[in-house]
Amino acid sequence: MPYPFFRPDTSVQKDFDFSDTSIPSDTSFALVNQSDFLVFDRERGLELLGPTPSFKRIFNVTQSLHEAPVYVPFQNKLYLSQLPPPYGFLPQLVIDLNQDPPTISEFLSDPPVYAANGGTFHDGLIYWGAAGSLDNVGGSGMQQRVDIRTVDPTTNKSTTILNNYFGSYFNTIDDLFVHPNGDVWFTDP
Repeated sequence: MPYPFFRPDTSVQKDFDFSDTSIPSDTSFALVNQSDFLVFDRERGLELLGPTPSFKRIFNVTQSLHEAPVYVPFQNKLYLSQLPPPYGFLPQLVIDLNQDPPTISEFLSDPPVYAANGGTFHDGLIYWGAAGSLDNVGGSGMQQRVDIRTVDPTTNKSTTILNNYFGSYFNTIDDLFVHPNGDVWFTDP
């Protein structure tokens, strides 16, 4: 986007999305508010989507839908995260692509992963960066700090694999990638 641009911060009181961005030097950006479908690189976008792209709404979801989509091939399911409100909300979502039409349901690992934020699939496991901290996970008294978790999609068991750097908490684990040799690369903005 050309500078200067402005987008208000989303808060618990008000949610702002991409269409709330203003770019005084590019008034055409206001057309985003009238769009159902956006392609920012027309040539490459149409190469992938075909000459007449369209979309069909399958699910109505809340504004809590977040990110971290992870496709699990042997289940043909897509796992993704959602955030509170309410504070302490724990379930993530899973889309079952085996159904026609696909179905969406809540998914809760054991122990729960709070605020998954960036994920990938490696060696049969979902790897999620848990961006949230909570002092009483699901009323269990258990604490969770920002960490990297694996979730076994067959058993729903989650395991913390890293939650500190020499005793210092992470800020918010976000994007992550698992190298074929098992090394985990991630950002901590």
